[in-house]
Amino acid sequence: MFFIKVLVSAIIIALVSGIAKKNSLLAGLIAAFPITSMLSIAWLSYEKSNEVVISKFLISVLLGIVPTVIFLGITVLCIKKGTTLGVSLGIGFGLWLLVIMISQKLEFLN
Repeated sequence: MFFIKVLVSAIIIALVSGIAKKNSLLAGLIAAFPITSMLSIAWLSYEKSNEVVISKFLISVLLGIVPTVIFLGITVLCIKKGTTLGVSLGIGFGLWLLVIMISQKLEFLN
């Protein structure tokens, strides 16, 4: 089962990156689509997880949206200011991690 999960996820990522070469808007919309969440719910359901487990997972996904928006926004701003892609991603990830850590300290994500 693990192999199937990895294969399906890899195919989706490969498709999005291929589409991005031709149509960045469409690729961005597909990437922003909750494919990961839907796949995770499908795998949890297939593995006979109960509704409580799935509900807690979905709440965690909702709480993860704010740090993700911060990551994306900071990364875009850094790139537009001329920062290299690697440094921009590092700064975005660092701030994402900081927000996650602060949220956990404040028990928003627990």
